[in-house]
Amino acid sequence: REGRTDVATDTHLLELDLLTLSTSDDADTWHEDAGGYGIRTLATDADFGTAPPIKTVLPSALSVGSRERITSWGNRDLQFKIQLRAPSAMGLNRAERTLKMAVSKARELRWLPPAGEGALTIHDIHNAHLEAIFDDLEETGAHQMPTRTFWLRITAMPFPRSAVEVVEPAVGGGTGTS
Repeated sequence: REGRTDVATDTHLLELDLLTLSTSDDADTWHEDAGGYGIRTLATDADFGTAPPIKTVLPSALSVGSRERITSWGNRDLQFKIQLRAPSAMGLNRAERTLKMAVSKARELRWLPPAGEGALTIHDIHNAHLEAIFDDLEETGAHQMPTRTFWLRITAMPFPRSAVEVVEPAVGGGTGTS
């Protein structure tokens, strides 16, 4: 999967370890699993978060206001809505167990922007969890197959990294001295 370039679609590609979570709000965009259930990530309300600055207040003789310096960066909080669907309530429960297991073990979230507009980026995960969003009509499959929606909440390192290591040679200003 490193340096993946074979996906050039109009949706974002998200992969949570081995789980593919493309983002779209298209009702027909589902990844079907061999277990008989579908999974998708909704683009609506998706948020890659921002690394908040950690500031230190510097001593100052100012009578109003203060001087601050950014000394570090806090963890980034990401969130996505994920939907599962299955032909039955039992299938939906199995899909939920599979998703929870994948989320509990996740260490990386890989993101490929749409249509190859950027490099494969990796967010290193500290922790992740699911929060159920209850909807009785979706659960019973009143409109189609039974569906369950979750918030996937992830705490990750402040800054993502490239999937492919890039090393630039140092630029020297002249000859070395001995």
